[in-house]
Amino acid sequence: MTLQDFDRWLTHSDKCNLLLLNTLNRAPQTLEASFETESDYNCVRKIMAHIIGAEERWIKYRIGGEEIPVIYEQRAATDADGLFSDAATIRNQTREYLAGLKDEDLLRTIQVDMPRWNYSATLTIEEVLFHLLTHETHHRGQIIMALQRKEVDTPNLDYILIR
Repeated sequence: MTLQDFDRWLTHSDKCNLLLLNTLNRAPQTLEASFETESDYNCVRKIMAHIIGAEERWIKYRIGGEEIPVIYEQRAATDADGLFSDAATIRNQTREYLAGLKDEDLLRTIQVDMPRWNYSATLTIEEVLFHLLTHETHHRGQIIMALQRKEVDTPNLDYILIR
């Protein structure tokens, strides 16, 4: 993949977030409504906070080496507007990071250690970015399903329909 590919994917993701925010603003009661899961992320707000926090950790901590004193999930906004504003702020940091790269920088490697999952690997920046975006897409699907279970009319986030 190229930086241009990642830019397109990020743009699509930003459009999806706007559609989700509009949906949540029409059905604010669903933000904190819990649903059955084995995960700690048992409501839309917690899943969205996890998506935001993961992006921040990958870009600032794992790639950038910056300390994050309090992970986003523990300092997350409590309303949809705040969550999506924070998502946009962190996305802008991701875009700033990418703006400083050339395509060949995507092949640079970093060591990733995630003891909670007994995971350790050397990954390219390309792999990290790919993971970041597929992780977000996976959890966005969970949000859509949670909203549908609460009988909310959800947006169609297919790329070809909102590009």
